[in-house]
Amino acid sequence: MLKHTLISTTLAFGLLAPVAASAATQAITTSDLNIRTGPGTSYQRFDTIPSRDRVVVHGCLNGYNWCDVGWRGERGWVSGNYLAYRSERYRDRTISSVGVSIGLPVVGFEPYAYHGRHYRDRPWYRDRYLDRRDRSERRELRSERRDVRDARGDLRDARRDLREARRDGENLRPHRREVREERRDLRQERRELRRERRD
Repeated sequence: MLKHTLISTTLAFGLLAPVAASAATQAITTSDLNIRTGPGTSYQRFDTIPSRDRVVVHGCLNGYNWCDVGWRGERGWVSGNYLAYRSERYRDRTISSVGVSIGLPVVGFEPYAYHGRHYRDRPWYRDRYLDRRDRSERRELRSERRDVRDARGDLRDARRDLREARRDGENLRPHRREVREERRDLRQERRELRRERRD
């Protein structure tokens, strides 16, 4: 039984291994080609791959118009229209025209995850992601503090109204209710502010 399981496992691994190995595809650039931080001309160009240089294609967007490539230790996106697949059958045909036929993986793109994985050491990464996120969090914290100040002001106003009503001999019940509600609001705002500070 154990021998049968080992044979099955070996066969299964043997069948899966070529798939994993073929996940990355060798290609060649057909012209000087900009390599960018994302799939589109709006993303930052950080280098130019010379014509006829080899790249490793890790996958492309649906339609194979933009591909995620590795080149000289860099990782980025290039147009699939200027990548040629090297083989006897598809001699120098562009990736965009043979991507489906050669089984090139279709991949997605999420800027924050991709940039964090490949560009964390770049000088612009902190400005674009980390510092911006810190600024956003500080802005939210300032907003929470402002809400607490407003709630304190409302509580002061409610207490003043209660004192004036007491002095004038009015029915105090509605004023006391208002003070209780304002206290409750202030406690809630303080709780939210503490939670924001913890997170």
